[in-house]
Amino acid sequence: MLEIFSNSVLQSFLFSPLMGVVFGALFAGLSARPSAAATITVVETRRVFIERTRVNRRSQSDGGEVFGVAILMAFVVWKYLQFAPEVLAYIQMALISMTAFGLTCFFMSAIKGHFTSSDWFVRVAVPTAILVLCLMVLAIAKQKITPDLVALAQNNHITKFFTSLTQYGRYLVISHVLGVCLLVLVAIINTLNLLHYLSLMNQRNYSSTSNVWFFLTRITFRFSGKGAYIVTALFFTLSFLLVSGKIALWITQ
Repeated sequence: MLEIFSNSVLQSFLFSPLMGVVFGALFAGLSARPSAAATITVVETRRVFIERTRVNRRSQSDGGEVFGVAILMAFVVWKYLQFAPEVLAYIQMALISMTAFGLTCFFMSAIKGHFTSSDWFVRVAVPTAILVLCLMVLAIAKQKITPDLVALAQNNHITKFFTSLTQYGRYLVISHVLGVCLLVLVAIINTLNLLHYLSLMNQRNYSSTSNVWFFLTRITFRFSGKGAYIVTALFFTLSFLLVSGKIALWITQ
């Protein structure tokens, strides 16, 4: 117990999954088993929800100068590498919490009898599995950031840092940062996707918390459906190729 209170690393690996378990139990375990009159499939439940609300879609696009973006990207990469071990540790804690949340929701939903069709099972199991895969890609990202690379960024200004790297090294650090950003985005999209279907699942029976589930379903609606899986597959594959250094290797070759 004394070690838990004094060791911040031990605290993070204990409380991160614990938070995921607690929230997963709250989201998947507080609602009652769906009644015989409740909708069975995901499609039927989504159709009922869509009839109750109206979703407005807007798209925005922003442009910028290529040179300015390049300078900003170089600065972000340089500063990131100075604190990469700490940044990756925080991302790992967040991913562990998200994964624990997904696993808890999956098991609680199974116990409560929410999987009334195979669609519900898939819509909860797939995002949870992807979160597990995100942890595996993050492990690869941590291996690529060596102590000498961190020291080089910490002990040199931005110009000297990039000139000290080989061509492959420059492409590697840039692709690494882009890959980690995409990995975080994939984790967020899948967590919101999971949250959407859990909220939708809990609306099949009326309860005192129905308005809360309706609100959560509405704000996460954009992250649901087949489009979210297509985006996830694309971003996850690209993240793996960037983080592992394969794209940097292809470019330099």
